[in-house]
Amino acid sequence: MGVEGVMVSYNYSDDGEHANILTVSASGIKFSKRWVLTHGSILSPLKQANIIKNARGKPILNEEFYDNLPEIYVTCEKPESKFPDVYKKVENISRERSLDNDVDFEHSSYQARVSTGRICHVWQCPVLDRCVDYILYSWTIGHRDGDVETQTKLGKALLSVFVLVDLESDNRSLKTLRPLSELLDMVEAPPERGTNIQVHSTPFGCEVFLNSVTRGSICGLVGKRPSLLLTDAATALGSEGGPVFTDGIERRLVGAVVCSVSWWRGEWVGLTLAAPLRAVLAAKLRVPPAAPPRAPPDPRYAPVLGMFLTRNETEQSNASCERAYDSTLLRP
Repeated sequence: MGVEGVMVSYNYSDDGEHANILTVSASGIKFSKRWVLTHGSILSPLKQANIIKNARGKPILNEEFYDNLPEIYVTCEKPESKFPDVYKKVENISRERSLDNDVDFEHSSYQARVSTGRICHVWQCPVLDRCVDYILYSWTIGHRDGDVETQTKLGKALLSVFVLVDLESDNRSLKTLRPLSELLDMVEAPPERGTNIQVHSTPFGCEVFLNSVTRGSICGLVGKRPSLLLTDAATALGSEGGPVFTDGIERRLVGAVVCSVSWWRGEWVGLTLAAPLRAVLAAKLRVPPAAPPRAPPDPRYAPVLGMFLTRNETEQSNASCERAYDSTLLRP
């Protein structure tokens, strides 16, 4: 199964009253029938968000913490049926019977399916956390209305947080690192600056706009082994966690949206911050990142370097032959 964008949501109430229930939504990445990766901003209204902020990057392994989290709903596009002709007549009958009811079967709610799951793992990425401390320290980042300073501290703490959702909540036998390792195999290294990309997300947390596609290019990268991406592909609140693909026929997953940059010093900018998933997952799984490609040698020194490399190869070959000869002499 490939990677697809989804909407992740849950119901929340400050006082526990059913009349005051709100739906909190974000985007996400579904990379198998069981697993969904989303962004930590979805946790901002919960009391557990302060626990994450105070953890300061330490992993949260307390089962009580996860048991008190709300049930998660994952909305994704309904796949095309493998046997469309089997249900064609039934669909036509349903349409004929519903002509008087003004039912719109083409509405997006009829083209989506909803699964339930639970949050099984929450962690803070140290790579992104350093970017927040050294680059975004003066930014105002928030996901809730209220005091600007309070929401900025919470927003910055959650900017580097990622959430793994298990759609088979009854089966808790599988370790959480295994699906993350599986996702790492699907992720490509971030493209170079100027490369066209596309973002799939659900802006405003509204299922009507499920998997909306915006296109842009990579405007900037932080670091030689990028830890943060800046793109001009437009996003909005609710797009956090949405997948970032390379643009083209064979799209490749390269990142996830972490923040929609709407305003800068009173001016509209419409930019987006995205996390390169290869760096995020490699830091989590403690996989050493690939070394950046070396610049080609200067043509003026290429012959000298060639002679030097040839000499080293010859010396290594002679040394291996001597070791092999010595080992034969030591045999009885």
